[in-house]
Amino acid sequence: MRKILEKILITLLLSLTIFLSACSTGPVVLEPGPINLVAPEDEGADKWSLWIESVKDSREAPAPNWFGELDNRFSDEISLVSMKPAPADYYREHLSRMLLSMGVEASSRAAAKVYLDVDILKFRAYRDTSAAMDFLTVELDSKVKFTRAGGKVLGTTTIPVVRTLKIPVGRAESIENLVRKAVIDTLDGLKESEIFKEAIGKK
Repeated sequence: MRKILEKILITLLLSLTIFLSACSTGPVVLEPGPINLVAPEDEGADKWSLWIESVKDSREAPAPNWFGELDNRFSDEISLVSMKPAPADYYREHLSRMLLSMGVEASSRAAAKVYLDVDILKFRAYRDTSAAMDFLTVELDSKVKFTRAGGKVLGTTTIPVVRTLKIPVGRAESIENLVRKAVIDTLDGLKESEIFKEAIGKK
């Protein structure tokens, strides 16, 4: 009986620790890490043809690493969120990984047939604590322009993504998971867009 009570007490203490850490009003630093990309090499694509020309952060954020503000359930204070690496760098890293895994990223700008210019319009996290449970949300809106090496613009595609999670206690790990899922959704949307297929010779 004593061992059972000890286990219950330990569980309660761990739960309390997690709860108190989630209620912290201090700054939050996200480190979402790499995502699992399911983008096998496309045998029918125009190989090594794309080059990421630029990834522009157009979010009007106060700093490159800024990633939003979180409401706190038991305080009027707002927790500032930052991300390592910066959101634009994180986006570029995984876009490059996807292109490379598909076998369509050129080895150099000179070798590319099509250039990609990415404009990140929105990439942030926020938390709504007005209901009984926390609502965590990550938004990622990006616009990608495709331009042939000769200067002809093939077109532009915009990919808006919203990921929301309803949980009893919102911790940084939950937001990091939403970040990874939002990036996966974005890359999947880009890969399936008509303009992307045209750029790699699939149309």
